[in-house]
Amino acid sequence: VTLSLKTSSSANSISSAFPKPKIDIYIDDNYKLTLGDTTLTILSTPGHTPGCTSALFEVKDGSSSYKTVLWGGTGIPKDAYWQNEYLKSALYFKDVAHKNEAKVLLTAHLFANNSFAMLDAVNEGKSNPFIRTSENMEQLLDGIIASVKAKLAQN
Repeated sequence: VTLSLKTSSSANSISSAFPKPKIDIYIDDNYKLTLGDTTLTILSTPGHTPGCTSALFEVKDGSSSYKTVLWGGTGIPKDAYWQNEYLKSALYFKDVAHKNEAKVLLTAHLFANNSFAMLDAVNEGKSNPFIRTSENMEQLLDGIIASVKAKLAQN
């Protein structure tokens, strides 16, 4: 199933190497998608790409549950317009994470935030490094915002 935000141009082909996808469902920001016993709230976070999305959902670690945010826009674009969109999305994403008291931050690309090493720690039975303190979550989210502000300052 392919989802596309109603307000994005993500249904268009970006190059001949990536043909135009067939869209099954057009969605809005905060669309709820239930997969089994997990419901994801899809967040519109354009910037990385025009139709970029992130998500809010719950994960379990043993008998404990944690609100989780998945940042879909790992790479900052080169274009100043899209950098500004990225900044707006990063601020929105931080607000959603904060309001939902998220304790886990994931990214769409595991290489981008040391997630492979973190997965190894979990698999080795060590303390779960994906579960963050409120202060650590704030630092991580502020880091996303600071990165795009630094890029914008270079323009």
